[in-house]
This record gives sequence, structure tokens and C-alpha cells, in this order.
Amino acid sequence: MNKLIRILLLLTIIATNSLWSKDDPWEISMNKTLESLQKSDYLEASNNAIKAAQFAENEYGAMNLRAGSSHNMAGVAFLNLEELSKAETHFSAALKIFSYNKKDSTREAATTLDNLAKTKTGLGKYKEAEKLFKQSIGIKKAILGETDLSLADTYFNYSMLNIELGESEQAKMLLLYCLRIRGMSYGGEHQSLILPIEYLSNIYMKQDSLIAAKSLIEKNIEIKVKNYGQYSESTVDNLHQVADIYVKLDSLDKFESIMLSVAKIYKENHGDKYEPIAVLYNNIGDFYRQQKKYDKAEEYFVKSATKLQSISDSNDIKIATVFNNLAAMYQEKGDYASAERIYLKVLQIKQAYLGKDDVEVAYIMNNLATILANTYKYDYSLTYMQKALNIFEQKMGKNSKMAIKTLKNIAAVYHLAGNEEKYKEYTEIFTKRENQK
Repeated sequence: MNKLIRILLLLTIIATNSLWSKDDPWEISMNKTLESLQKSDYLEASNNAIKAAQFAENEYGAMNLRAGSSHNMAGVAFLNLEELSKAETHFSAALKIFSYNKKDSTREAATTLDNLAKTKTGLGKYKEAEKLFKQSIGIKKAILGETDLSLADTYFNYSMLNIELGESEQAKMLLLYCLRIRGMSYGGEHQSLILPIEYLSNIYMKQDSLIAAKSLIEKNIEIKVKNYGQYSESTVDNLHQVADIYVKLDSLDKFESIMLSVAKIYKENHGDKYEPIAVLYNNIGDFYRQQKKYDKAEEYFVKSATKLQSISDSNDIKIATVFNNLAAMYQEKGDYASAERIYLKVLQIKQAYLGKDDVEVAYIMNNLATILANTYKYDYSLTYMQKALNIFEQKMGKNSKMAIKTLKNIAAVYHLAGNEEKYKEYTEIFTKRENQK
């Protein structure tokens, strides 16, 4: 359950009951319940609410309104504890009492309907939850008007049910109702708009309505900047979302610009020697590599490696990851000399960091061996392939996928080198192992 919604519900209850005196045992238990809820001590709150309910039933009768309020508070506590079956029992009891006393069209009853609807949603009782949300909306419209803030909360919670059910259009409509009411009450830059905008933009993203989604995400960025500052890291996820949209729209320059905005936020908050900046550069490089824009990919891989080297030890495994991406990029563009040079660096780092017999080391040896074969250095290529094979057989088994794949590579290199005897020998070995699988 969303923390903001819990707080709003709690505030509603506090506002309704804050005038209780402190003399009556029931009132004492209820005040203790409120204090515990305010402190987020939900277990203590549930205990006090149950005591209040028991006292009210014993002193005033099981269908007395005080018992109803007590059950309602117990339900709130159990809802926050995520003990949904217990919450359902208490909310249902409260509503039964409100109905018996002809108080089933009050604000407290509507709030209880909301809580029970959320509880039933959590329990997977979607049809029952939908009916309860509709009842709550009807009551709130009748007694509070169509622009009351509590109605916005109900619309939001009801939209979560529709998202769960895959009813995207209904969810969109409810989220728009929620945004309209909150916007009218608080203005267009209030932080209460952030969550409904986020869910609304997610729906548009899933529907591939990229322009609409981008507009909403940018609105959320604007709200967060207004409320939390220009360099708030709360905008980072949103900026990544916008960057992803620009990728889908083939606006590569804008993608890069957005990612650099993220780097600037990191730098402002953490300084220049902040590892996520290097990770960001690596990701930009990998993106350009996938787009086969190798000059840009190289630029950002080098930036990433340089940044990491200024932060970490030169043998740090993270630097090896970036170098590995850089070497793969050189391999793809056919610059085998550069690929060989960088793969040797990666191999050196991984052997130092992981040990010479680690499977990750074997993968790098295989990559390096492929480069060496492409540059006709067959003896060196076979040396690395044989070392990789030994590791794969030892760590993963002789009939493992990687061991057989490496045997095939060895056979292929012998064939390229013109050694047909060895080619036939290794072909027989991997064929026999494949048949044994």
C-alpha cells in the first residue's frame, strides 16, 4: 500500500476524532491508538483499537457507533501491518455497525469503504473491491461534492485496482479525475500530483503513446524541480524514462543530452569522483555501440574507464567490465589490434581479481583467442582456447555447453591453420560429447 495514501487516511480519522476526552476508558484506548498510528507503531495501535472495541461492546453494546469507530481504527492498523484478513474483518464489522445506526452515508463510512476496498484488492477480491469503491464515490459526491480532496484519493485507489485488472482506459480516466481535483485544490505544481502522473505516464508507455508519456514525465520532472530543487535525484528515474523514449523515437542527440543531465545531477550532489557517473558513461557507450556509432561509443567507454581509474584501483573489476565493452566494440568494427590490446588488459585484471582458473577468465580467453585467429595468430589463439577449455571442463563439466563450444572453436582454428589431422581429432571429440548429452 502506498505510504501517502495511508497518511491521508490516518489524517482523516484524526481530524474526525481529535476532540475525544481523556477520561473514559474507551476514549483513552482510542487516543492511544491514534498516538500509535502517528508513530507508525501499528502493532500497538491494533492492540489498543481492539481493547477499545471490546470495551465499547461491553459497555454500550455490540452495535454501538463507538464499537464501529474502534473496528475502523483496528482495520487501519492491520492494513498498515499488511494483515489483510484481519483488516477485512474489522472494516466489515465497522460498516455493519454504521449501517445498523443509519450512518452508512457519512464521511467515516466512505473512508471505511475505501479502506475495505483496498484490503479486498490486496486479497484479490477484485469484484467486491470495485463495488465498494463505487459506493464510496457515490457517498462522497453526495455529501462532500465532486471536488473534495478525499474523492481524489478514492479515484486514485480505484485506478490502482483497474491497473491490476488491466483496465487501462478506466484507470486513465480515474487518474485524470484525481489530477483534476488535486490540481484545483493545490495548484498544478503540487507534489501530490507526482504519483498519479507517474502511473498515467506508465499506462501511455505501455500503449506506445510515447509523445503523451513524454509530456507527462516532463511534467513530473518540472514538479520535482519546483518542490525539491534543480539537482534533486528524485528526477533521475524520470530523466532515464525520457531518454528511453528518445531512443525509441530515434532522437539520439537528445538521448545523449538527457543522460548528461543525469551526470550533472550526480556531480552536483556527490562531486566529480562518483562511480554512478562512470556507470552512466559506460551505458551511453554501450548504447552507441548497439547503434554501431563506434566513434561515440569509444568516446564514452574511454570516459567511463578514465573516471573509474580516478576513483578505484587500476585492477578494479568494474574497470575490466568497461574495458571488455570497449574491446568488444573494437572487435565489432574490425579494429583487431585495439581489441587484442584491450582484451589483454581485461584478462590481466580479471586474473588478478578473480584468479587464473575462474570461468570469467575463460570467457575473456575465448574472446581474445577469436581475435588472434582473425589476425592469423593461430598458435597464440590455440593456446588461449586450450586454457579456456581446461577451465570450462573443470568448472562446468566436460559435456557443458561452453566446453563443447570451445572444442568446436579449436577444431575451426586447426582447420584455418591447415592442420586437418587435429581438425578431425577435435571434431570427433566434440561430436562424441554432443551425442553423450
